[in-house]
Amino acid sequence: MSKAIIVIGIHREELAFGERVAELLEESGIEVLRIEQGLSSKNPVFDDLFYYTTRHQEIYLQLRQQIKKRYDLLIDLHSGINESGVCADIFCKHVDLLDCLKTVSKKCSNIRCPLPDPIRLTRIIEDSEKIDDPAEENEEMDTKDQGYPFCLTVIPQAVWASKDFIYVGLEIYLPRPDAGTMEDWRFTAEIVESILKCDESLRSNPPA
Repeated sequence: MSKAIIVIGIHREELAFGERVAELLEESGIEVLRIEQGLSSKNPVFDDLFYYTTRHQEIYLQLRQQIKKRYDLLIDLHSGINESGVCADIFCKHVDLLDCLKTVSKKCSNIRCPLPDPIRLTRIIEDSEKIDDPAEENEEMDTKDQGYPFCLTVIPQAVWASKDFIYVGLEIYLPRPDAGTMEDWRFTAEIVESILKCDESLRSNPPA
């Protein structure tokens, strides 16, 4: 069985939400890494941008050093705001994993997920993979790549494209800027458990 870890608190305002989700995952076998001194999720002012960017890179590179060779799967949990209702973005470079996760949104009931498309799957790509078309310049998230919208990320490539583990970014959008509700935590925990099942299935039955 592969070893998985979920990291919470990269942004300190999101730590309380991450703690509640982690409590629901205690029996899943996933380990939890808490970042006690995370960054603020607020956009930095210009004068602080260099420090913020440098610290952001340092946190992720230190994270990579801590988990490489020890874990096969890293889930990077974040939270944001969507006043219309809870929903999620899942980011990963591995199309096979995204293909497996398509089933997640189909199992989500309208009662627990008030949006018509509560889970969006997005492929992380390198800058060099972008379609060389000026008309597409500001539409990375809307352009389909192997069936999925794609995006770039400021997370170091050594993390999201690691050869030692699979990186999955999970952003949960909550109706309010707080730690969420039990319904939100269960929604998130079910997504995490689905990621674990997909990862384990692909390792047991790798694509031809």
